[in-house]
Amino acid sequence: AVSAIVAYACKEGGDGPTDPKETAGGIANSARSDADILGLMHEANRAELQAGQLAIQISSNADVKAFASTMLAEHNAIDAELESLATQLNITPTVPSDALQKLQNSEIDGIAGLGASNFGFHYMSLQVTVHERTLALVDAFIAKAQKPELKTALQNDVRPHIVVHLAAAQELKARVGN
Repeated sequence: AVSAIVAYACKEGGDGPTDPKETAGGIANSARSDADILGLMHEANRAELQAGQLAIQISSNADVKAFASTMLAEHNAIDAELESLATQLNITPTVPSDALQKLQNSEIDGIAGLGASNFGFHYMSLQVTVHERTLALVDAFIAKAQKPELKTALQNDVRPHIVVHLAAAQELKARVGN
């Protein structure tokens, strides 16, 4: 099972039901409220933080470690901003299903056992996939958000970070190679 996850994480593109945008669509459809949106965004950030910590521990590539450090800092900040917004709006985040958590846990398990020499490429491949999925989620959540403050935060604060993260992940993946 781990090799199947690694093979998926390292494949180019994605043209089946595991396509990040298709996966995001199903997850986004489960969000019925701003509480669900905030809960799913927290879950996405949780996994990003976990993957970043793994990259710092395992990777032997200095650029990959630097990217992971940036992801830790920025996803911690995004998570804190959304948590603060939830408090301000008196919303308790909820997660409408465990689909995203299961998917992300599986992805993290797929890279956790890799050695330092090949970890960087697989981590960066996963980062491209994860940020494509997160961008699709954020776009769907912008359309679904009920509170204007949440819509604005997603559009003006969260989305620009995810776009930059995706571009950086794509560029570093190409440099790291396999």
